[in-house]
Amino acid sequence: MGQPSVVIQPPEKRLGNFREVSLGYPKKIVGDEAQRCPQCADALCTFGCPLGVDIPSFIRLLREGKTAEALKKIREQNPLPAICGRLCPAPCEKACILTKEDAPIGVRALERYAADAGRERLTARPHVCKGKKIAIIGSGPTGLTAAAELAKQDFQVTIFEAMEEPGGLLRYGIPEFRLPADVLNGEIHSLQNLGIEIKTNALFSKRENVKRLFQEGFAAILLTLGGGRPVFPDMPGLNLGGVYFAQEFLMRARHFKAERIMRDPYATNIGNRIVVIGSNHAALDCARIAARLGREATVVFPHIEDEMKAVQLELREAKAEGVKIDPLTKPLAIVGNDKSLARGVKCQHMDFADPHSNGQWQLIPVVESEFTIEADTVIVALGQQRNEMIEELVGSEGVFVPEQSASTEGNVVNAIAAGKKIAFQISEYLKK
Repeated sequence: MGQPSVVIQPPEKRLGNFREVSLGYPKKIVGDEAQRCPQCADALCTFGCPLGVDIPSFIRLLREGKTAEALKKIREQNPLPAICGRLCPAPCEKACILTKEDAPIGVRALERYAADAGRERLTARPHVCKGKKIAIIGSGPTGLTAAAELAKQDFQVTIFEAMEEPGGLLRYGIPEFRLPADVLNGEIHSLQNLGIEIKTNALFSKRENVKRLFQEGFAAILLTLGGGRPVFPDMPGLNLGGVYFAQEFLMRARHFKAERIMRDPYATNIGNRIVVIGSNHAALDCARIAARLGREATVVFPHIEDEMKAVQLELREAKAEGVKIDPLTKPLAIVGNDKSLARGVKCQHMDFADPHSNGQWQLIPVVESEFTIEADTVIVALGQQRNEMIEELVGSEGVFVPEQSASTEGNVVNAIAAGKKIAFQISEYLKK
């Protein structure tokens, strides 16, 4: 039978808007796909899920038409199911036993359906927590998850967010065609019903400002600041006009309203040819935004396409939108014109070879293969460095830092898993 495809907005239509591309499964497909699940006793899919979601149980509830109950089952382990149902790379599907004979169950799409349809049937009164006070700085996926886990244990949790709206990376680093604002807002509202307080426009720029929270009665502080400065590649030309880093580009694009971005001066001044350096989700997102603005977008990186960090479905969607993918292409320098503006990216072809004739093949530059890709704008998408404030506060009594903050390459589900883990550590600390 195989795994059914999700409904997708056609490329020719979605290139003219910023609405969500993947529309998920319709109700009829959900029922059929849920019936296909073998309901394994020792479910490999659950072991493959970084959050430990009881996948067979929630699928069984969907099979029985109990959508709200399915959502409750998911939320026992995952506080952000509507987000995971859109952004998770679905390692559970790779672990599915049906992969060997047919095709894995579409767990991600089923989770999304449960989250979207089940939320409409769930009503909850805001809870009032009475335990010790915990401050969480940052409202990305790790901070939101930790807040949910701690609020469930009756701790009084306050999230401090520097931006005007909560969500962190989820709001300002992911385009609306992958994660609509109303979906994110719905998830955050569900968390607020647990008794979580969120304060926006709360910037903590100094170590002393963070530690002052202890004087205000907070028993523990969690830093979920995400990445700091971007990763700077070792290449000339980064200071040229027309060179952007991915997070800046994505934040500006997300900040502008979708109906305005087509005609906004920022969008129209980026030129017609965009080259994105990198192979992660951010690189693809930048290129897909450029495609929606009617630009030619090319993504370059020095390794093979299979090693891209992006989900294969999103890679196929990007190609369908006209984004050109250039693997085995090593950027050497950003080339400028006489006005100090970027005009292209000097590159070199890479290929596999056995330079020492010992059977150890490796990627090496191809001799005399340098060439230049013309570009009006260059976007560098190589990730972000660890936030400097985290370095200053690590090891301080009562201050906690999740493992995910040490790496800016983690995906959303790993960030959620990091939030669950650090919440447990904080809970154990406060019980002493």
